[in-house]
Amino acid sequence: MRVNISYSIELDDIPEKVSELASKEISLMKKELIPSLEDIVNNLTISNGDINRTATAASELQRVGTEIDKIAIKIADCTNILSGFLNAQIQLANQAKEVPVEQTQEEESNEPEASDAESS
Repeated sequence: MRVNISYSIELDDIPEKVSELASKEISLMKKELIPSLEDIVNNLTISNGDINRTATAASELQRVGTEIDKIAIKIADCTNILSGFLNAQIQLANQAKEVPVEQTQEEESNEPEASDAESS
């Protein structure tokens, strides 16, 4: 069963955290899954129709497939996290652009008009 967990980190730390998560999955693939797949292929190549080797290969392929599915879910999670990060960055950039425009309008409305200053 999958459950969602959450915790907070600084916005700027998100790319590094996602990199760590993705690196863990890539490492698992390199160290365990790819060698397992290579062993399966080798065993099937030399099995010469041996039913036991073929059954073992089928079982191993199913196990590796399940692990790959889990990795794909984690990679999708990383993608979703990065999408949220990018949306937040865009929102912050847009807010930063809006503030000076509002401030400029406020400053203009607060400044006395030239004719008012001259008549005083």
